Amino acid sequence: MCFNCYPVLKLTVRMNRLKAFCHLVELINDVSIQIAPIEAFLLAHCTGAYTAYDLCYIMERTFEWQSDYAQSFLRELEIKFRLFIDFKDVPVLVSAARYAPQDFLYHAEGEIGGRYETPVDMTLILTHRCNFRCVYCYNSSGQGAGADELSTGQWVSLIEEARDMGVLKCTLTSGEPLIHQGFFDILAALQRSNIITYICTNGSLITEETVRKLKDLDVPLIQISLDSPISTVHGTVTDSRSSFPVIIKAIRMLVEAEIKVYIKSLMLPETAPEAAALIDLCHNEGVSNIDSTAMIYVIMAVRISAFFSAPVRRHPLPRWSRRRKRYSAIRCLSILSRVRGIGRQKTMCLSAAGL
Repeated sequence: MCFNCYPVLKLTVRMNRLKAFCHLVELINDVSIQIAPIEAFLLAHCTGAYTAYDLCYIMERTFEWQSDYAQSFLRELEIKFRLFIDFKDVPVLVSAARYAPQDFLYHAEGEIGGRYETPVDMTLILTHRCNFRCVYCYNSSGQGAGADELSTGQWVSLIEEARDMGVLKCTLTSGEPLIHQGFFDILAALQRSNIITYICTNGSLITEETVRKLKDLDVPLIQISLDSPISTVHGTVTDSRSSFPVIIKAIRMLVEAEIKVYIKSLMLPETAPEAAALIDLCHNEGVSNIDSTAMIYVIMAVRISAFFSAPVRRHPLPRWSRRRKRYSAIRCLSILSRVRGIGRQKTMCLSAAGL
């Protein structure tokens, strides 16, 4: 460990204090862990103003530790929290005053690994309106699905309530979230509440003005749905015949603005054969992450089988590992063949139609 470096807690990290432990989430790597209050106390000092030597001194003075023990503790935490900290050669103040270290000086009432007292992440379904009609849509979204939506003011009130509960992370989804007229007001409310935000969009409504606003609000990444590298196939799956070049342009604008782009793709009979070509396309466009899910939802099976000429089971899943080795620039290539659980009392979902 370089004790002359300046540890900086990444801007994509959020922490909060609970009775039994502290909770930490990181958006880029989608990591969520429980940590001890003393670990949160140290991370709160990682503002870029102190060297690792300074942090050792702080721990020695605060907890009356020996110097060797403080250095050993810091080395262990460097390994444990390497995804959450950057090390700078010169002092910086990018994360100064994000957290008050003294807030984490308390005796935990319980053990790490216990139940969450409140939800720590949430999903907001802003609207069921959408300019696409995807064959696999599970949300009954469409052009005329906007009845009984919550207003922008109602969403802001819910966000403030979630902040007070201790929520750290929010996924903004819909329909198409950019259709909601209060989208940027809602996003700004999340930023003011220090809730890190993951935006899911089909990408077709992203313009230069949209990118500028996202950059002004320090949005670190956007997830865009792209099911095929072939324009006609993508248009057939989403019932949006001219959307493909618009989405590709949106990806390029976001990458140019240094906003990370994650691609979400769904494995269907018509899209699975071109999965390798989709990875090639994403690599060439500077995409950071690709996540492809195999369609196994039983409730959708009849609709999809009727839509496509080939049954879902006909095409085997492609060998993504070959492309993973070829493209080291893409952080993660993953494929899900089943729905994953969300854990006990960890996540809540708020729908556009009300609570």
